[in-house]
Amino acid sequence: MVMLSILIITLIALVVFLLLNGFIIMRDFSRTWLRYGAKHIFRVKQGINYYCELSVILLVVLIMAVASSVLKGAVTILATTVTTVDIAQFTTALRGTFSFYTTEIQSSSNHILLFFINPVLKMLAVLTLTCGIKMIFTRINEKAGGDCFNEADALYFSSLGVIFIIAIEILCHIQDVRLANMAGNIAYLLLDKFAYILIFLTMEEVIMLSSNKKRLLQTIDKYLITNHIEKKSILSGWKLAAFAYVLCLTMALPCFLGFQWIRDNTSLMTVFIIVLGIALIVMKRVFSNAWNLLGTVIFANTFSMHIIPLSNKSRLPVFWGLFVTGVLLVAFGIFYTKQLIMLFLIMAMAVSIITTGVVVTYYLSLGISSLLAGITSKDITPISLKRCFIYVGWVLSSLFRALASPAFIVMVAFMVVTCFPKTLKCEEIVANSSVIDTNGDWLYIDQEQSYYYAPVKYIELPEFFKRALVYQEDRSFFRQGEILPNTSNWHGVSLSVFRGRGGSNINAQLCKNVTFLDADGFPRDMSRKLAEVISGYMISQKETPEHIMELYTNVASFHGTFAGFRGINAASLYAFGKPINKLNHLQQLYLVNTLPRSISVKGDNVNIAYNEVQCDSTGQVKTVLLTKAKRWCDEGLISKKELNALKREELDFTNSRFISKIPIATRIRIENNLSAPGRHLSYITLENEEAMVRAYNKLQNSNIFRKRGAELEVASIVVDIHNGHIIAHYSSGIIDYTNYRDGFAIGSLGKPFIVMQMLEMGASPKITLYDGQIAGRKTPKNANHGWSKRYVTITEALSKSLNAPFVNIFPIMNPKNVFIKTERSYAGMGIRSEKRHTEMCEDTYNYPLGNRQMFVTEVAQAFQTLLNDGVCYPISDHETRDTIAPLRIYNPQNVAVVKKALSQTVVSGTMKAYRSMLPKGHIYYAKTGTSTRQQYGWAVISDGDLLVVSLASYGKSLGNKMKLGIEPLYGSSTAGLMSVLVYKEIMNK
Repeated sequence: MVMLSILIITLIALVVFLLLNGFIIMRDFSRTWLRYGAKHIFRVKQGINYYCELSVILLVVLIMAVASSVLKGAVTILATTVTTVDIAQFTTALRGTFSFYTTEIQSSSNHILLFFINPVLKMLAVLTLTCGIKMIFTRINEKAGGDCFNEADALYFSSLGVIFIIAIEILCHIQDVRLANMAGNIAYLLLDKFAYILIFLTMEEVIMLSSNKKRLLQTIDKYLITNHIEKKSILSGWKLAAFAYVLCLTMALPCFLGFQWIRDNTSLMTVFIIVLGIALIVMKRVFSNAWNLLGTVIFANTFSMHIIPLSNKSRLPVFWGLFVTGVLLVAFGIFYTKQLIMLFLIMAMAVSIITTGVVVTYYLSLGISSLLAGITSKDITPISLKRCFIYVGWVLSSLFRALASPAFIVMVAFMVVTCFPKTLKCEEIVANSSVIDTNGDWLYIDQEQSYYYAPVKYIELPEFFKRALVYQEDRSFFRQGEILPNTSNWHGVSLSVFRGRGGSNINAQLCKNVTFLDADGFPRDMSRKLAEVISGYMISQKETPEHIMELYTNVASFHGTFAGFRGINAASLYAFGKPINKLNHLQQLYLVNTLPRSISVKGDNVNIAYNEVQCDSTGQVKTVLLTKAKRWCDEGLISKKELNALKREELDFTNSRFISKIPIATRIRIENNLSAPGRHLSYITLENEEAMVRAYNKLQNSNIFRKRGAELEVASIVVDIHNGHIIAHYSSGIIDYTNYRDGFAIGSLGKPFIVMQMLEMGASPKITLYDGQIAGRKTPKNANHGWSKRYVTITEALSKSLNAPFVNIFPIMNPKNVFIKTERSYAGMGIRSEKRHTEMCEDTYNYPLGNRQMFVTEVAQAFQTLLNDGVCYPISDHETRDTIAPLRIYNPQNVAVVKKALSQTVVSGTMKAYRSMLPKGHIYYAKTGTSTRQQYGWAVISDGDLLVVSLASYGKSLGNKMKLGIEPLYGSSTAGLMSVLVYKEIMNK
């Protein structure tokens, strides 16, 4: 119904335009043209056979007009293939207009190039039309042995063909929009397509100049009053061609710039009136005399003189044409057998349609003419059936000869787009940042844009969703590579694409969504459909169905295509608060149902806006979905079991923007760590983050959480020791304390690495260090404010975090050398080693007590290396493109000595108070540490597989700043409680 309305409006506009043009600009030409048509077509020849032949000739002219338009399109495809880099640019350039609105991914360079060669392409179409019609008439004259057609007939029917081309192209570009916009649209299109008439007349005049310039000059002097300068221009072929080229560009400019799509009617009409007025003045004053001359020469001069029979044109050797065609087809068929069969089937289909059309037209007009003659009681001369067949044979053989050249160019264009399909670039479409964890839960989505995206992979799409999508949008989608044709997707081509709404297959819809970024800005014209057909075919050649579906689901608009969410996960998260792979079948069916352009869910007596579906208390939306499911069940697409399951499920709409469930500090950390836009895989999981929150909530309930108005600020991360993956992260508040400023003094956490370096430098595993003051040296006291005044083992020194032994290593080794090499080991792990850290190595008192500063992540890196038998895996919380090979830092035999010492920390050391809280059956490696004046506390605990590192400090918010370390900690076990709580929650999740 919509197409019929557009067709009627187009025909009315075309007739009105031609009449106005005829009366205002080409009055003499139009009068002569109409007189010729009335006198020599409808009055001179009479009889049934003549009108049958006339009907067939008009159909032949229409077929040649279509073939000329197709040829122009094929050459445009070849030019566009050379000048564009991807599908989006190819599609927009192929449509031939530069959109006034920024709804398309366009390249101005290839659009401008095609704009300047557009008159040449129109000239090619007109030349194909006129030469084809003359070839057909010449062959019929030869077969009939007489002058059935003359030059005037060829020119007249060629002019009709030009009008058909104009109507065809207007139909291809006119949009289904409001009437005011459609009027402006048609007006600009008519202005652009009028170039065909100009080119036709100019070409005919140039041909006449080349054949008989002297007689043309006599005709000018006899019939045309003009000045010397105008006469000189008219008699110059190159000047006529140059004038015509410039005028064609001028008339095409408003349409090329997309003025016909201005949504403001006032601006639309104002611009149109100005442009049309200028064009009419130029055409009237500069070209009207030349065009009237052509009318006189083409028709009036032909009447007054003798009729010029059509001359036989030279033909290209048929042998060479067949040889070249055969070579191309054989070479093409070797590599693209299915596509060659497709080409043959399309050509056979076209031949069948043309043959059927000619035969049906001839015999239908014969029957109608006979019926009318019988009704009017006129004598009719019977026509033998043999004569009818002979005439139809003449027409068909002539027509197919004329179509040979256009068919060859179309075949070449088909081969080019098959062999060199354009790439499909979706990076700019799915360019926002989003993060998913290893369990498939979404942690973060950049929501700066109104349509936020959350790309999904094909393997993550539920099977029912994929089936429902195919059932609704493209039932032959997974069969698009088959040899035999189907209705919806035959190598990316939908045979029902022009039936109206819903005809596009998934390939074409993908092209549309990649090309036109604004869901409300899709141009609704046939030229877009034609471009999508070609682009959909190229997509089919370049991509697998699985990848096509993955890309489509990531760029299509769901849950309201006018103001919906680009990408299935974005829509799923908004509509249901869950990603697509966690929805039930009914919810999946709902999202598929939202794909057609609409702002509401529609059904029998149901019309609920997408932004109000959560208010559907009566279940009307579910009823609409079940109705569709019932129809699919009746068709055998889904089982009764699936239908019954759908009936039991609920939609449970949330209809609210996605809010990340991870703590805000973790979200900020993720944002800061994303190196490039796109989808990222995080080793931090939502499940573990929820466990971290539970651990912090339990810490809040402890008696150490608050102290004189200050609250315990903590930071904690959990690392998989064997690969360096950070699987959980927590910082209280909004500050990421795990990478805060320059870090924090590590306290006693540095002691195991000093011991490791001593062992690496040759110290015995059984060494003992003196826990007391050595005469003449400054010696720190231990946590109990005293010394044991005896030699202690490495195990006792580390598990009880004694201070004096690590200042008293000078009797065994040079402390500075140990500390310097310790720094080198840190550097090998990727831990910062600044100049001040190197200078600390000179301080044999403060460096072993942990005056060095580190981030929580750096502490985790050091202990990951230590507990992984000395092999360093760079820790990371998300997957990166750069894979760094593991590096061995320590000898595993030396590592075993330190690990044994750390295993006693929860048995008899600084964390023995929390031993009862830890799950039994594991060996735990732990270490605690505090900074000077106990401002910051550290705790490390591991079961050999997971590593938990925690930092604690009392802080208070002072305006817009957070001040830490304002109260001393309750001993080294303050951070230990957080570490133990985190470990338990992670293990219990």
